[in-house]
Amino acid sequence: IYTQELVARVEIVLNKYARKAMGTSEQRRRFFGDLGSMGVVDLIRRMQQGRKSATLYVTGEHNRGTIWFRDGVVIDANTGRLTGEDAVHRLLRWETGSFEIDFRTPQRPVAITTATADLLMEGLRNIDEWATVSEQLPPLNTVFSVDYAALADHLAELPDDANRLLRLFDGRRSADEVIAESDVADLETLELVSQLYFEGIITVAHAGDSEGDGRPVPDYKTSVPPSAAPSL
Repeated sequence: IYTQELVARVEIVLNKYARKAMGTSEQRRRFFGDLGSMGVVDLIRRMQQGRKSATLYVTGEHNRGTIWFRDGVVIDANTGRLTGEDAVHRLLRWETGSFEIDFRTPQRPVAITTATADLLMEGLRNIDEWATVSEQLPPLNTVFSVDYAALADHLAELPDDANRLLRLFDGRRSADEVIAESDVADLETLELVSQLYFEGIITVAHAGDSEGDGRPVPDYKTSVPPSAAPSL
């Protein structure tokens, strides 16, 4: 009980500090921080609660993204090849990196009409589904290549999005990189990757840095039955 009370009090103090810091920074027009201490979800909520007009710049390990606000409402976003709501959903998953807020009112047309609270709720639901699907796959820094014999057997039944995605699996890009370069929403792309993997159309070429100790990548197809893989 005492631990829960302590945590609650610390969160209250941190929230007060963040509000004060953002208020002071608004007068100076810019506010900088680290995603490890204040994530994108928290930033959007604070902008919404304070009815702020600003531009949020987010820098991850390998990518950058932008979210525009007017009176606390998200009006547009982009990162990589994604724009609008799909870009917001991607940025919500970033846990490491830095951010910068420019408190000048953005001169940007409205591209997102979904209420910000609903946008966050949908984004958090996507994060849960992302975790469920990715648990069934090898680590997403794994490099895949195309098995063209298996592709020939399934080519007629594959959706157009899957055919476009296959061009990115060149034996050099990791699954993460393929998803980042796709012009389809991240969760939909991940589900396509899962379908291609469990149908044997893409196979492990070699693992990324997390498997760099020389150990073989686990055979996820035997540990997860095909029936557990999402079907499209």
